[in-house]
Amino acid sequence: MKKVFYIGLLCLPMIFSCSSDDSPAPPIIIDDGPGFEVTTAIVDPVFEQALVDLDLDDKVDGTVVTSKILGIRDLILDDLGLTDLRGIEDFNDLETLSVNENALVRLDLSDNTKLKFIYADNNALTFINVQDLAILEKISALGNVLASMDTSSNPALQLLVLNDNDIEISDVSMNPALTTFAIEDNPVSCIRVSAAQLADIPQNWTKDAGDTYSEDCN
Repeated sequence: MKKVFYIGLLCLPMIFSCSSDDSPAPPIIIDDGPGFEVTTAIVDPVFEQALVDLDLDDKVDGTVVTSKILGIRDLILDDLGLTDLRGIEDFNDLETLSVNENALVRLDLSDNTKLKFIYADNNALTFINVQDLAILEKISALGNVLASMDTSSNPALQLLVLNDNDIEISDVSMNPALTTFAIEDNPVSCIRVSAAQLADIPQNWTKDAGDTYSEDCN
């Protein structure tokens, strides 16, 4: 009897298992919580700390949740000691960027297609990319080490301030709306302009005394 009893007990799990074979499999639940949020890499911890201070991030860990920075139109980051602004490309709604008095070397804003105003005075910039920013109106980048500034794809540009750089080549011939232009204290000697600009140089254009405006600076 004992043997039969033990055998019966051993069979119970098998019977239970067999009885559930026809039951539907439980659903697979995929966790799409915080661990699966799309993030943007932020290289400079100073930049990320600024985002934390603005309540756009919760801690300095090299990333920010991308959805938190969408819809931001104005970003004022003056005099913080910034060295790298990578991650700025995901601020898709940005219209005004101010990064005066930092230590930035490169600034690529070509993906920020809603930008209208850029203020980047007194950094260490050797390069600014503003390609295809069709509604960009103002750029101020005095006190850097820029050798050139390509604004050929910024037709709405109204203000361009480039005093005290290392600019050797300057071409504003593709900026018909440019009413304020400053390029003093640069090694450039010839500034390329369009025929219409040359015929009527705006009053708020300033250059060094020895510089010339010309349709052909070759």
